[in-house]
Amino acid sequence: MEETIGQALTGFDKGFAAFRDELPAGSGLADMVFSNTSAWANLLVYKLVPHLAGEGCLVAAVAGGTNTGKSTVFNILLGQTVSPVVTTAAATRRPVLAANARRAAQCLEAKLVPEFLPRPIEAQAVVSDTTPVNTLFVAQIDALPDRLVLLDTPDVDSIDKENWEVAENTRAAGDALIAVLTAEKYKDERVVEFFRRAKDAGRIILPLMNKADPADAFLTARKQLDEFCADVGLDDVPRFVIPHDFAVTKGQQRPISSTDGSTDLKTYLESLDVPAIKQRVYRDTVAHFAREAGTFLDRCDELASSLRTVVNEFEARAAAFADKYDPAPGAEIGGLFHEFVQAKRGPVRRMIGSEVVIQ
Repeated sequence: MEETIGQALTGFDKGFAAFRDELPAGSGLADMVFSNTSAWANLLVYKLVPHLAGEGCLVAAVAGGTNTGKSTVFNILLGQTVSPVVTTAAATRRPVLAANARRAAQCLEAKLVPEFLPRPIEAQAVVSDTTPVNTLFVAQIDALPDRLVLLDTPDVDSIDKENWEVAENTRAAGDALIAVLTAEKYKDERVVEFFRRAKDAGRIILPLMNKADPADAFLTARKQLDEFCADVGLDDVPRFVIPHDFAVTKGQQRPISSTDGSTDLKTYLESLDVPAIKQRVYRDTVAHFAREAGTFLDRCDELASSLRTVVNEFEARAAAFADKYDPAPGAEIGGLFHEFVQAKRGPVRRMIGSEVVIQ
């Protein structure tokens, strides 16, 4: 199914581009045909084709509320410090993406997560509120597999309104969202609503309790995770936990274990069925694109019909005039021609012309 959708989208993309190239840019006809197409055309080129035409990868976004330790989780998954970790709340002001060389290049060309404006990572700019809101900092981490990209994000519950748009873009960009929770945030209304909406949009939600008390095999954390899953509407998903003394050790990657000990977070992410997730995540997007593309094709049909009507009308007029045309001018045509010539002459020549006519 994914191959069929991908092939269809790729074919439509090529046909659409060829059609656009056939019409001169800036011409009235081109403006008429392609007006109001940029939004869904960009959706096709930068979102659907890259992800559904066999070249997609899983975008796993580390998301959560204020001061839950998202950047720490992001760095643990990478086995090194890439996203700055600051003790103050809301430290990560702009998202950070980590990917291998090929995926990082795609990100910097805005071909993988077009919701953001990409640039190479700068540690100080990540935590600065003067950097443009939709900036995405890209770090090349060659140890990451080709099928996985990790995204560290600002707080989803920030009181700063500029972060709300970033949160929406995070939800749109991520295929799987790692919900980083703490005992203070797992019941937060805005946090729960963010992940509930992401789940309803087909995203995979993986709850993770950070800074957890390991007593009684994380009994308290497991109860809190169960409550969060019930509030969001998550069924049968693995829960993950990080003890409060967990830390990133340079050159050594410690796994983030599930509460039942059956797997770890990175292994689970790498095991996910990317094509199946992409189909589910982009189901509504494909439906929206199909509606918009259908409207465009209907408009093209109407325009083509109008142009054919115009051609037929002018051909009929030309035929009618051709039937009436007499190549031998009569006296009436001669008189009109004489009046035209006279109108172009000066007074003396008009007088001479009149005498000639009288004679």
